[in-house]
This record gives sequence, structure tokens and C-alpha cells, in this order.
Amino acid sequence: MISDAGRNLCFIFSIPRSGSTLLSLLLGSHSEILCPPEPWFLLKLAHLTELGNSENVYDEVVATIATKEFLQEDLFFEASRAFAVTAYNKQLQTAGKTIFLDKTPRYYHILPFIDTLFPEARKIWLKRNPLDVASSYKTTWNVSLKDMIEENFEGYSSDFAFGLFQLAEYFNSPSPLKIEVQYEELVKAPSETLHRICEFLDIKFEKRMLHFSQNTQTISQHNNSVVGDKNVLHTSELHTNSVEKWSGVLSLSEINQLVSLIGFDIFYKMSYGDVPDRLISLGVCPPQEEAALKFRNHIGELKIDKVRQLEHEIEYYKNSWSWKITTPLRSIALSLKWKSIKNSITNLYKRD
Repeated sequence: MISDAGRNLCFIFSIPRSGSTLLSLLLGSHSEILCPPEPWFLLKLAHLTELGNSENVYDEVVATIATKEFLQEDLFFEASRAFAVTAYNKQLQTAGKTIFLDKTPRYYHILPFIDTLFPEARKIWLKRNPLDVASSYKTTWNVSLKDMIEENFEGYSSDFAFGLFQLAEYFNSPSPLKIEVQYEELVKAPSETLHRICEFLDIKFEKRMLHFSQNTQTISQHNNSVVGDKNVLHTSELHTNSVEKWSGVLSLSEINQLVSLIGFDIFYKMSYGDVPDRLISLGVCPPQEEAALKFRNHIGELKIDKVRQLEHEIEYYKNSWSWKITTPLRSIALSLKWKSIKNSITNLYKRD
């Protein structure tokens, strides 16, 4: 079971489209490891005391401020830890496993929060050539380069502008609780790579991990989930078809746009040092790292401006006469809405 400090808990960190679902299926086929579809809930916990964009039936701003006042920092972390440990251990108990593997892309947003909660948890960074990640965004999610890097700020922008660099900085500090794994190594030499991960987790390698497609219970669980890569669920064996796919998917213009954001240094930091030379040979203009950093900072400012604009609009409308005058009408509408929901639930139980 998982201790308060995080023993028997492991995280897979990556940006989306890096092969984390495949790795979770392989490791989840081990007799001691439970790796369900992406939990995500730590992101919700981490932002419990921060203003969000959700539309709730209560006052979001007041609720956040009150929660922050009620849960002082030490108490907030203690309560969050208790909540997470209870959730993880209940899942382990039900499954009869000993190690919980939380695979949630975009946990890179809350690395300090996770370290504070679980200082003894193990962390795996699953790396993949950023060009192949971008090509997968394009072919699998139909996400354009504009959505990835331009001023149309989306979560995808965050992956390339922040995610890669936050993970590189985080894993730059060596620790026996951290390990780096390349997607390319995983699909080319799965047995050797899984042996290394099992050694890191202090468990014995099991051949069944290589035959994850036979784990029908886990496959079914992932198939029924709204999150995670569904394509890999139809794969009967490991293959290298997605390695180096970027060369046939991304145009020279798109590659230039992408490296103008991420630069060349990140390839070296992620152990893909051969890529920059190859790109130059294809005619890609070597980016200025300072200009790339400025570009990323610009995207960060766009995100901050978007939040500030939202907060300003909320404040404006809440102080407007139209908002105040229509308050009774909204209260009546809300009351009718909840009455309708209650009647629907009552009728549902009557039918059962």
C-alpha cells in the first residue's frame, strides 16, 4: 500500500502523444502494478485554492478565496495528501496490487505540488522526439501548427512552450527516485527497457508485460475511458512504425515554425542530439535560443492575459446594473433547473 510519503507510488510524466498509454499498458500488465487510465485528479486538487474558469452554481471567486482562507498551506497539503492516498489505496485494495502508477500527461504543471505531497514517490519521464510528438498531434488529433505554437493559445501550446522545458529542468537534478525512458528505446528494445524500469521500481520483470494485448481487463478499462490513446488498444504487438514518422508528415515550413518555438537545445537535453544536424541538412534554419525563449515567454504572457481578461469581464458583469437587476430571475431559473433535475432522478428510480 502507499505510504503518506509516497512509497509504492509512481508517476509517468510526459507531454501528450509521447507513448505514455503504451507504457502504462505494459507496466499495468505486471502482477504488482495497477495503472488505470489517466486519473487527472491531482490537477484538480492542486488548483483547489486557485481561481479557475469553471461555471458553477455558486460564486467561484468567493468559494476559492474562502477555501484558501480555511485551508492554510500546511493543512491544504495535509488534506490533499490524505485525499490522494485514500483514493490510490482504495484502488490498490480493490485490484489486489501493491504499486499504483499514475499516468497523467500535463502533470508537468504541478511538479512541485507532487514533490511536496509525495517526496518518496518514484517518477518516470517518458521522452519522445518532439518532432514525432508534433506529427502525432497533426495526424491523430488534427491539431495544426497554429494551435501548437501561434497566438491561438490552447493546451497544446502549453505542451511545447512549457511542458518539455519544465520536465527537462525537473529531471536535470539526479535522484534515485527519477528515471528517464525514451519511447524509441521502449519500442525497439522493450524487454531491456522494461527490465530497467522494473529494477527502478524494485520488482521482478515479468514476461507477461510484453503481451499487454492479452490483458483483456486493462484493455477494456482503457477502451471505456474518455481519456488515453485508443489506437494502441488495437495493437497486438509492439512496433516501430511511429518512429521517425515526422519526416513524412511535417513540411519544412512547419518544422521551421516548431523549432522557432522550442529551439535546438531541448533536443540535446532530451538526448536527441543527432536531430539538429539532420534538420540543418534538410534546410531548417538554426534558431536563436534567445529568440525561441522570447517566443515561449510571449505565449506565457498570452495565457496570463487571457486569465486577466476573463477575471476583468467577470468583475465587470457582476458590478453591472443588468447583472444586479436579473439576479432574482437567475435565482428562479436555477431553482426550476434543480427542481427539474430532482424530478428526473425521482422518475428514474420509480422506473427501476
